Amino acid sequence: MDYLPHLAALVLNTPLAILPKKAATIAAVLGPRIGVDVGALATPDWSVSAARPATNASIGYAKLGLGVAIISVVGSRVSRASFLEAESGLVSYDRVKRAVLAADRDEEVTSVILDIDSPGGAAAGAFECADVISSVAKRRPVVAVCNQMACSAAYALAAAASRIVAAPSAIVGSIGVIALHVDYSRNLDAHGITPTLIHAGAHKADGNPYEPLADDVRADIQREIDRYMTLFVSSVAAHRPSLTEKAIRATEARTYIGAEAVAVGLVDSVGTIESVISEMAGLHPEAKKKLDKYDRTELLYGKAEAVDQRIQDVHAAGVRAGMAAALAGRGFV
Repeated sequence: MDYLPHLAALVLNTPLAILPKKAATIAAVLGPRIGVDVGALATPDWSVSAARPATNASIGYAKLGLGVAIISVVGSRVSRASFLEAESGLVSYDRVKRAVLAADRDEEVTSVILDIDSPGGAAAGAFECADVISSVAKRRPVVAVCNQMACSAAYALAAAASRIVAAPSAIVGSIGVIALHVDYSRNLDAHGITPTLIHAGAHKADGNPYEPLADDVRADIQREIDRYMTLFVSSVAAHRPSLTEKAIRATEARTYIGAEAVAVGLVDSVGTIESVISEMAGLHPEAKKKLDKYDRTELLYGKAEAVDQRIQDVHAAGVRAGMAAALAGRGFV
């Protein structure tokens, strides 16, 4: 099935809460395939995806032991992607909402971790998804881990969690909205193609890609962008009371790395997903019992992982003993 026209409709001529570099990359990839020369817009996509635990597609989250559920929020966001998700790398807000609500209904889950590595995505749908995350965060701990990147719409989701933890090298922020209009009228003209739009309603064809963008249409799009920006700022301020709307706007869509994001109030602390998993597991009643580290590892990750940990420790102890013996034999104490 040719899904490229559907992808183009999702990302071109529509407000996006996404890193500009990512928007340019998407345009550059789609352009040649749909007859648009946008090579000049291309910039490298420097987002990095870390390894993630396997997720049960039917429920949308990976469930560890000790009540910890991990929801992977990786890639660009769209409101509804349906069959496009598997083939395009786009992930819908609907899927995130379903996963969060499913974890909330799971009686074995006591805490939820949002494992985020995303440059953002469509503005439409982002703030409703954030509201769902916030509602669950009122009933159980929901920690957003900015695991390499949580920008724009992805940050809107993170802001709705009980707490935000950023990896030391994570890129956070870009609270802003952008729209990309592509005019390929000259490209069509060069190929002898003259499209004719027949429509009812003076503004029905506003922003179409077959003619240059008129000043009044550009002004209308700017008003739409400004409206989405107001929704974005209001959403973040509502979910993070420590941030005022003035402070949020003052970031001017900048991005921050690790501790910088803590300094400006966008995240609460610097850490790793492993440390957050350990912390959340410690909230489970079973964790209150006196357990050695192998029992704890088995409860959290399974018996195989616990056995592997024992083998590693035995090996390390053997290496230390061998070194001690060698040093003693040479007169060192």
